[in-house]
Order: sequence, then structure tokens, then C-alpha cells
Amino acid sequence: MNFVNKIKAFLITVIVILLAGAVMLGVFGFNTAPNYKDGYELNVNVDANIGTASEVIESATYSYLNSKGVTFSDKDVETLDEGGVLIIRFAKDISSKISLTELETAVESAMQSSEILKGIEVTAKLYERKDYSSNSDLWVTIALASALVVGFIYVALVHKLSSAVAVFAVSILSAMVFASILTIARISINAYFLPSMFATAVLSAVFALSIVTKCELNASKSVNDKTPYSVIADKSTKSVLMGIVIASVSLLAFAVTIIVLGSTIFLGIHLAIITVLSAIISLFLSGYLWAILKPYSKKRIIASEPIKEDK
Repeated sequence: MNFVNKIKAFLITVIVILLAGAVMLGVFGFNTAPNYKDGYELNVNVDANIGTASEVIESATYSYLNSKGVTFSDKDVETLDEGGVLIIRFAKDISSKISLTELETAVESAMQSSEILKGIEVTAKLYERKDYSSNSDLWVTIALASALVVGFIYVALVHKLSSAVAVFAVSILSAMVFASILTIARISINAYFLPSMFATAVLSAVFALSIVTKCELNASKSVNDKTPYSVIADKSTKSVLMGIVIASVSLLAFAVTIIVLGSTIFLGIHLAIITVLSAIISLFLSGYLWAILKPYSKKRIIASEPIKEDK
């Protein structure tokens, strides 16, 4: 596969994604659905593990909340050893709209219709959920941003300016496409959005750096011939392809593990998108940008003929 020669199709695809993302953003905005890492949690439970208790709790609780004009978006019914428990999570504080005593009374009244549930005590509690990982998200974002800046400085100092610009462009474009994909797919941005954006830029920069480094190495080896930079770029991209594929597969396996076994699927979904996106954009764009940004040197020595000495 000739990555450099496929640049037109690649750029058209990227432009379509960016335009679609811009339209979706303008019409619908970002999906800001709460991820319920923080907010409020209402627990309604009984002190007995009776088969129909959970159903009665659920029906009576919903009826009470609806009568108070309270809506919710996430619920979970569990039957624990000590009794039936209904857990409802809210993004906002609802304590001003409901009374826990009234809720307990409403559920107990509903349970009176069942002979086996009569007299069972109902307890309702409202908890404030705090997510202390938000601070860690901030520090992760700062760390990734710092790594990105240091990486650009390193590339600019160690390699040519063309390499630095190519790496920078690939990382920025990857972050923009990542945001567009989240907008198009309507994936909530409330979970790991900023860390994921910078992680996309960093991973793309790492992949792009491996490619442009190989480009510079191969260019230095071909200083005595007129091999076009586009050919050098394509050859260099293919030489690091396997390494990028192996790294991407490893990250995807980790993402799938998080989705299947993790407490939240958002992180795994973001990581999967980041991995695929970074690999594709770096493979198609890094070498191409390096080739067009690096001017063809006319000072290359042609060594096919020996130098004639004046007699």
C-alpha cells in the first residue's frame, strides 16, 4: 500500500468528518449527558429479602417521584442479602423537591397491599456522590499537554523544521478529528474529554515522530542520489508500519478489557477511538507532510561519475 499516493482519498475523508462534526456541533452541540460519576444518589430499601419487594419499591418510588415532577436518567435495582434496594442516580440535587419521609410513607403504603410485605420497614436516603478523579483528570491533562510541548521542542531541535511541522500538524488534526467523531457519534464529552483530546495528540505525535525520524534517516542515506522525498516518505512509513500496528493492537486489547471489565465504558471507548485514529492519521499524513515541507536539495552530490582533475 502506497500511503503517500493515497493522500487525496485520505484528506477527503478527513474533511468530510470535520465538516460533519462541525454541522453536528452547530445543530446539536456536544453531547453533555452526565456520566453520573458525581451528582446525587437516592437509595430506597427494605430490611427483608422478599421476591416482590423490589418491584413494589420500584413502582411506588417512580410514582412518588413523578408526582413531584422529578425525572431521572439512570437507575439500578439490586437485591442484596439484607433486602431489596432501588438505586437512582441524578445529575442534580433533588432534595428541595422531595421528602424522604413522604417517600418512605408512600412505599410502605404500597407494600400494605401484600400480606407478606406488611409491616416491613422502608428506608430512603439521598447521598451526594463525589468524584475525586476530576482533579486527577486535570493533572493528567496538564501532564499530557506538557509532554506534547516538550515533544515538539525536541523534534524542532533534533530534526529539521519540516519534521516538527509535520508532527505538530498530525497531532492537532488528530485531536480535531477525535472531537468530530465524538460529536457525530453523540458520545458524551463529560467523561475524560480533555485528557482524551490531549492523549490523541500525544499518541499521534509519537507515531508521527517514528515516521519522520525514519524519513530523515533514509534521506541522509540517499543524499548522493535524486530519490524523490515522496518515495523516501512512503518507504519510511512502510518500514515502521508493523511497529505502529503492534502498538495499536496492544492498546485496543487494553481498551476492550476496560469496556468489558471496567467500571465505565467511556474510557475504553475513548481509548479505542484514540488508538485507531492516531494510527491512521499518522500513517497517511506524516510522511506526506514531511515530503512536501522538506525542500528538494539541489546540492546533492552525484557520485556516479568520478571527479576529473585539471592537468
